[in-house]
Amino acid sequence: MRINSVEEQQQEEEEEEEEKEDSKAFFILNEIILVLKDAKEESRKEAYDVLINISSSLRSISPVGSVAPCQKLINMVRYSSLWDIFA
Repeated sequence: MRINSVEEQQQEEEEEEEEKEDSKAFFILNEIILVLKDAKEESRKEAYDVLINISSSLRSISPVGSVAPCQKLINMVRYSSLWDIFA
């Protein structure tokens, strides 16, 4: 049995916290996607606006030249059920 160093434990805790945040983000994203499938045009427009605002916010808080947060959002959308809309 191996004893983890303090640094390894901190890294594991950070990874667990990131996974929790990602799962919350996926939940919210899936709720937005459900609204995109709504019959009401106004609801769909609001959902698209939310996605655009999220993207804009990520760009504004990201360091210059960094695409990581926006790329993460794109990947989350890609791997979510959004593609079912276009299938």
